[in-house]
Order: sequence, then C-alpha cells, then structure tokens
Amino acid sequence: MTQPETAEPLPQPHLSAAAELTRQLLLLLANVTVITALLVYFGWWRAEEHNRLLGFDQALLGMSTQEYVLRSIDQVLVLLAIVGGLGLLGTWAWQRLTRTATSRTGPPVCCPLY
Repeated sequence: MTQPETAEPLPQPHLSAAAELTRQLLLLLANVTVITALLVYFGWWRAEEHNRLLGFDQALLGMSTQEYVLRSIDQVLVLLAIVGGLGLLGTWAWQRLTRTATSRTGPPVCCPLY
C-alpha cells in the first residue's frame, strides 16, 4: 500500500497595494449596495402597508428613494438591535461554555443528578 499524496497548497498570487486597495473598496461597495437595497425595500414595504391601511395606492405620493430609506430606519434599527443582541448573547454563551469546558480536569458533567 502506498501513502496518499498530500496536496500542497497552491501559491497565492502577490497582489500589489493598488490591487489590494481596489479589492477592499469593491468589497465595501458590495456591502453598501446590499444594505441600501434592503433599506429601500423596507421603506417601500412600510409605505405600501401604511397606505394600504389608509385605502389608497402609495404610487400617488410619488415618493423618492431617499424617502423610502428614511421610512425604513425604524424597522431596520429594531431588526439590527435584535440581531446584535442575539449575536452578543451567542458570543457570551460560547465563551462561557468554552471556558467551563477547558477549566475542568475531568469529563464534562451535563446534568448532575441530585
């Protein structure tokens, strides 16, 4: 039997400083584009629901993209607070679990019997 060959990692091309800066700016632009699209969508959805409850079509108001973005701030801040809170809670729980698991010398005890 022969040993399986280990695959050597492919050499990464060295990017110049300008290419790396361009790459980082394009990544930032992609994130900004997605966030802006979500803000416009949430604003449009809020305006649509609000005007539906009032009984007329929101197209009559002729709202701009900026108005949609400004209308979306309330919903996005609530969503951001919930996601951020869950992220912080998850990080805290993960650190506590790993600290507890690494501090014990014996096997971990899941549920002690009384």
